[in-house]
Amino acid sequence: MNSLPTTELDQLKSMTNQLNNHLQQISGYAQRCAPFVKSVPVARTYLENMVDSAAQAGDVAQALLEYLYALDTIRETGVAAAGEVAPVTREEPKPAPPEPVQIGQPAPPAMSLEMPVARKAPGSDPVIRLRTSDTPAVIETSPVSEVAKPAPPEKKVEPIIPADLPVENPGGPNELIMLVDDDEHVLLLAKMILVEAGYRILAANNGLEAMKLYESAPEAINLVILDYAMPIMDGSEVFEELRAINPRALVLLSSGFTEQSKLNQMLARGLRGFLPKPYTREKMLLQVRSAIDGSRA
Repeated sequence: MNSLPTTELDQLKSMTNQLNNHLQQISGYAQRCAPFVKSVPVARTYLENMVDSAAQAGDVAQALLEYLYALDTIRETGVAAAGEVAPVTREEPKPAPPEPVQIGQPAPPAMSLEMPVARKAPGSDPVIRLRTSDTPAVIETSPVSEVAKPAPPEKKVEPIIPADLPVENPGGPNELIMLVDDDEHVLLLAKMILVEAGYRILAANNGLEAMKLYESAPEAINLVILDYAMPIMDGSEVFEELRAINPRALVLLSSGFTEQSKLNQMLARGLRGFLPKPYTREKMLLQVRSAIDGSRA
């Protein structure tokens, strides 16, 4: 397969991308039909199996696309591209060595605690006296009232969300998430999943609209789920603009396919993770929760 002509290789990549898009639409239609068959358990089971099968087929298409792009890289450069980032190994901290025991060294003097030793004035704090066994000197500690107390923890101030911001499910108990995708079907499916899970939602159909929404409340938006293949600006360009507005912007890339080298570059620049399409409700909610909670660790 390494000897495939350029035209055939490009045609295979295009066909696999189309297959991935169709699988995403099948998954979306099936999940949209699910509420209408709650009273028919068999039909609901079939729909759930359809969603799972579409997700598994999407994983196969994703792997095939990565292989085709790897072949493209080998043909152009003659060198295989690094498909994955080498795992980072962390060494466990070694325990500190035990203190050396000096033979013949006298043991430290015993210490006795006397409380209180002297009389105290009415209303004053007790004085704690420490006396060692080898000296009559008495060490007095500071009164309890003079010991500095830790400052109370600061109360976290929630960012203010502008009243004119088009937030869907504004009373939701969970975080505010901005969805950016030019596919209306994907956008609708993602909104249904997240709203049902209690998240508040902002939606944008392209990169320019996303930047405008994000600039109005950069601290209030807890997570951005960003499509990669979009007109006007692709996901990589939008990601850079969002990070320029807020260096702490939390962004999760979601796409039917992204070249591994580009994905690795975005991860190195602060991308929080990657959610491949098509995805199931469980996969999406797990990835969202992991991205948000991981940023607070």
